[in-house]
Amino acid sequence: MSSSPSRILVLGSINLDEVFSVDTIVSPGETVSSLSYRRYLGGKGNNQAIALARAGAAVSFAGKIGPDGEAALGPLAEAGVDVARVGRGETPTGRAVIQVDREGENCIIVYGGANRDISPAEIGAMLEGWGAGDALLLQNEISSLAAAITLARDKGLRVYLNPSPADSSLLELPLHLVHCLVVNRSEAALLSGRPSQNGNQLIDALAERFPGAEVLLTLGADGALWRPAGPLTPPGGDSESADKPQVLMVAAARVKPVDTTAAGDTFTGYFIAARLRGDSPQLALREAAAASGICVTRPGAVPSIPERKEVLPFLS
Repeated sequence: MSSSPSRILVLGSINLDEVFSVDTIVSPGETVSSLSYRRYLGGKGNNQAIALARAGAAVSFAGKIGPDGEAALGPLAEAGVDVARVGRGETPTGRAVIQVDREGENCIIVYGGANRDISPAEIGAMLEGWGAGDALLLQNEISSLAAAITLARDKGLRVYLNPSPADSSLLELPLHLVHCLVVNRSEAALLSGRPSQNGNQLIDALAERFPGAEVLLTLGADGALWRPAGPLTPPGGDSESADKPQVLMVAAARVKPVDTTAAGDTFTGYFIAARLRGDSPQLALREAAAASGICVTRPGAVPSIPERKEVLPFLS
């Protein structure tokens, strides 16, 4: 067992999601008919907090909603997430419009709303009572992200960052303070500055640029890779062999996807929850892959995230 933190605060987004099922994702200038329409509660912070809770973690959520967002707290509370640190404001709650095609692929338009109306002072209040031995999970759907990273690190929290959605503003963040980067292929390419379709090259490039952070690289149908913090090659080491055994991989579950909307959030939540319990990185990867595999066979975001009791049979 490791000395990993025992509780985690997710400081992130809450969105009201509108999901349209379509034959194919709409093209510019095209009008298509939707096969079905559903409304869900989402936002990467919301989804990851629920995934952490369903994976068994002790999790609290901090974020911000507008006058139209009180109902958004219901699924968080029902999942066992502490929502006492959610702020209220006059800016409307975040929104997302999602298209899902027959193959389960999606495209998403996000309106930040109240998620982008969080001040550094509010961040400070949300972090009160948290410190050494605790963990913080962040995404890129809220404002004052730099303040959140800096304040959390000053207080001694272990900082996990899932820099999604990826944009150039990420390069202005104090990423050297982050303990663990959770990235997909495009996010890894942006942060490393070395676009590549090869997962091993991407994770090596991130390790070179951010040697103080461990890296979890999710690759969709190609599974995921993980490597610990530290330089590529220890002093005096052989560059051809010293770094390769550090990298762990897990294959993706072989399932027919229905909706991949919350797959990455499920993987993130389950991996971190396992690490908080002190599980090895390899076991954490296996559990996260199984949970994500179950998630993509179901429609929606929050409704698709499995309970841990559903995941454990796939590990035996």
